[in-house]
Amino acid sequence: RVPLGLHRVGKLAAGSAQKDITNDFHGTPENPEPRWVQEMGLCAFGGYRLNSRFGDLAGVLAVFGTHPFAPDDEAVLEDLSTTTSYVIQAKYDADALEAANRSLIQRERLATLGELTATVSHELRNPLGTIQASYFLLKNRLANTTDDKVDGALERAGRAIQRCDRIIEALLDFTRETTLHRETTHLDTWLEEELRAYTFPASVTVRMAVEKDIRGSFDRQILYQCL
Repeated sequence: RVPLGLHRVGKLAAGSAQKDITNDFHGTPENPEPRWVQEMGLCAFGGYRLNSRFGDLAGVLAVFGTHPFAPDDEAVLEDLSTTTSYVIQAKYDADALEAANRSLIQRERLATLGELTATVSHELRNPLGTIQASYFLLKNRLANTTDDKVDGALERAGRAIQRCDRIIEALLDFTRETTLHRETTHLDTWLEEELRAYTFPASVTVRMAVEKDIRGSFDRQILYQCL
């Protein structure tokens, strides 16, 4: 790599000139050319700054020779630099077009997924509403029961219904812009509340080891979805 502003290639890259052609390629004591120039016996240099269509630097075309350039060589180098600029710009355009196509395909897929998600969510809401109504009916009928197993089953069913409702709401949120509802919350208290929504086997014992009074500002519902 040649530093910008140093030597002939660096000056072209820095924009000091658009082209530089010389048959006296030896540099000056203040700004000598690299050592390899002398080691290879180079005496001629033809350099062109390659610009994009917006005028930005696309590269530098540098041609070195051990023999002086003939008068007709400058026209050949000019044509070569123009062709090289076109090729580089064409590659940039092709890459930009490919990136745009990928972005368009991704947006189309997301739009289709959003429509499908909304449809499925609405279809799930109807049977879930029936299940919820049946749950409230059973809960009212069995309000005076003294059977701990029945009470436990009803409590788990209620939490499961609430969880399903939150999942559906999360699916619907995927199809629309979501606004975060941050609130300062004690992390340990929030974890205890959310863990109650889970049903663990009798052989599993859950213990929390969270420092007290740790507060955070977050959206409780969205963070719950990460659990």
